[in-house]
Amino acid sequence: QLAFPYELNQPRTERLWIGYGGFKLGEPLNISRRQIKQFIEPLLLGLIIKLGLGVVAVFVSLIVTSPIIPETFRSGSLHLLLSKPISRIWLYLFKFFGGCVFVLLNITFLLVGLYFIAGIRFEIWNEGLLACIPLLLFVFVIFYSVSALAGVIWGNAIVCVVSCIVFWMFCFALGA
Repeated sequence: QLAFPYELNQPRTERLWIGYGGFKLGEPLNISRRQIKQFIEPLLLGLIIKLGLGVVAVFVSLIVTSPIIPETFRSGSLHLLLSKPISRIWLYLFKFFGGCVFVLLNITFLLVGLYFIAGIRFEIWNEGLLACIPLLLFVFVIFYSVSALAGVIWGNAIVCVVSCIVFWMFCFALGA
């Protein structure tokens, strides 16, 4: 097939197309499923895990959860919460763990969905995606602790995000 690509067509089951919504776009690709599994799978999964999940997912989850702690200690909501018999330490810890559980549920939903999409659609059943759930939660907890500390000190969600970015750059520079 490689020697005579025009004379010998690939079998229909091996032809790969780029498509969207069930419609095939353009001509069939000149690669086979075996080549995709051999070369593209490690590159694609590596890119998804490192860039997509390692950076984007953690950063988006930090942006979403950054106002949880600062909004708690505002005067209107703090007086309402402290009227109940709970101390500030427990309130802070419950808010912190609530943010962690929220992100754990979202990361689990995202990675299990990616696992089944990659498995059903592309026949790539890689358990490494599921193993990333506790790893991403651990990375999130580290950066969220910085965000929560900045929220207690300055009481502003934007300062929480900026302090996480500065801490992230410091960790990246230290690792490099």
